[in-house]
Amino acid sequence: MTQNIFMNASKAISKDEIKEIERKLEITLPEQLVKHYLKYNGGAPIRNFLFSRISDIETSIQTFLPMKYKDATGFSLEEMYLNFVEKKVFSKKFLPFAIDYGGNLICVNLEDKKIVMIWLDIGDVDENRIPILSNNFSELLNSLEEVDE
Repeated sequence: MTQNIFMNASKAISKDEIKEIERKLEITLPEQLVKHYLKYNGGAPIRNFLFSRISDIETSIQTFLPMKYKDATGFSLEEMYLNFVEKKVFSKKFLPFAIDYGGNLICVNLEDKKIVMIWLDIGDVDENRIPILSNNFSELLNSLEEVDE
């Protein structure tokens, strides 16, 4: 599959900066996610359409949240995470890293590394009803497609 290109990525981030973010958030990021963020710190994927065969969900990713530097959403990845953890919207095991065009969050489950969708427009988040989009970060990236308009 051809490699996805990300437009409007934020300023590049270093391994040391990512390590500092992990310390600050008291988390360990999946290696695949770290490698991606070293290449593209946030941004909008050219191939943004996702159909999850696992959960039969289709969506389009608007943006990946940048680390350290804010983007058009007004948040960085770590600020978004801390915001939802502080408000107790969902468990701190879910790290939001992307937003779809409906404003829903695409997160990595930091415990099992699966990629999930958290719907923000249907009331309280029920962790028993959070659909899995892919088995890991690389699988998510590889499943993104470009849609002909």
